[in-house]
Order: sequence, then structure tokens, then C-alpha cells
Amino acid sequence: MWLSDRRTFLKLLAGATPAAALTACGFEPMYGDGAPARHIYGRVDVDLIPTERGYALRERLVELLGPPDIASHRLVVDLNVETDGVALTTENVTTRYEVKGEASYRLVPLDGGPSALTDSVFAISRYSAPETETSSAYAIRAAERDANLRVTRNLAEQMVRRLALNAPDWAT
Repeated sequence: MWLSDRRTFLKLLAGATPAAALTACGFEPMYGDGAPARHIYGRVDVDLIPTERGYALRERLVELLGPPDIASHRLVVDLNVETDGVALTTENVTTRYEVKGEASYRLVPLDGGPSALTDSVFAISRYSAPETETSSAYAIRAAERDANLRVTRNLAEQMVRRLALNAPDWAT
């Protein structure tokens, strides 16, 4: 009985120790009560971004930032995505691709004035397109589409993190 209680206590202690250590070092959740990042939800209107990849990026940004019901700023994004072949067979057939994306963005106040934030983010993903009897054009296209989606989601998440980290400068 005592051993069981001791194990339970040790498990509770092990779980509490990291939380106590984070609190002691000044850690605060990014979206916690009173945190400036909490105030960015619904405050950013994301401009349209051309291309299918731009559409995916914008959709993820709106999902993370919320619908711009009380928008005070507009996010202008310039997206550049390139796909390069990075692996060749002995027959000179590309079987591995790399999708590289860069998004430069500006956060512009709706009431005018200089940009509140100007920055850029970079993401990379890869996919295979094997030249075999068992591979299909559909599978290769699906892998390509997934790699593009991973890149755009990664870019959006980086952008939102940076907007949240800089929220004390523009969102209050």
C-alpha cells in the first residue's frame, strides 16, 4: 500500500516539477490571460494571396488568426514557392523533389501609417516520386500536393508565432 502511494506521489512530483521550473524562470503561455498575443485573434485581415499555394497559406492564416471581425491591421503576403529535383537515377530520372517556400509579409495598420511589422519566413519539405512499376501518377501528385501543403502550413505557423511574439508592439 505504501509503495503504491509513494509511486503516485513521485509521479505527481515529476509532473509538477517542470511546471514549477517554468514558472520560476518567468515562462508565461503565449496566449495566457493578460498576454499580449491573446489580443491578436480577429485583429488581422489577411489579403488574398494568388495561386493555389497562396490560397492554402491564406486559409491557414485565417484559421490561426481568426476571422477578421475586429480587424485593426492587414497582413500583406508575398509568397514564393519553388520545386527542385534533388535526386536522379542512373537513367537521369528525378525521383526526389524539394519544395522551398518563402513568405515575405507586412502588417499594415488599417487606419494608415507605417508597417507595424515586416519580416519573412522560410520552410522546406521533400517528397519522393519513384520511377517504378508500382508507383502511380496519382501517388506522386498526392505526395507533391502534401509537400506543398506542409510548406504553406509551416510558413503560416511561423508567421503567426512572430505576430504573437511582436504583439506587445502592435496589438495593444
